[in-house]
Amino acid sequence: MVLIFIFLTNKFSIIEVRYIPVNFSVGDTLEIVSNEEGLNYGTLSPGMAGVKSLIIENPHNFDIKVEVFIEESLENFVSGNKSFFILSGENFEYFVRVNVPLESSFGDYSGRIKLEIKKAKFPLE
Repeated sequence: MVLIFIFLTNKFSIIEVRYIPVNFSVGDTLEIVSNEEGLNYGTLSPGMAGVKSLIIENPHNFDIKVEVFIEESLENFVSGNKSFFILSGENFEYFVRVNVPLESSFGDYSGRIKLEIKKAKFPLE
């Protein structure tokens, strides 16, 4: 059992960490934002959702695994895949969805999504 755990934890080594800012407001009017600095969803009413995407490319000559971590301040609103693989030279479109629950309070919300990019040391199965 210990050998399997060590094997799994050493399968990937972190080569880069990126932080993506996420911002939105909850209100009774719709606001569309065209600024592409981070993921800015503008103003969403309770019960609404917004989706944006990131194009992530793998310029390396090896496959990578990307693990996604959502800050606690956004956990009740933001959803997306928790991890995925990108083959060498390939691109991946990662969708980030903001769902505003009906009981959400009006106000501004912000936080970050952390992307841990890891080198895959063994062939993917």
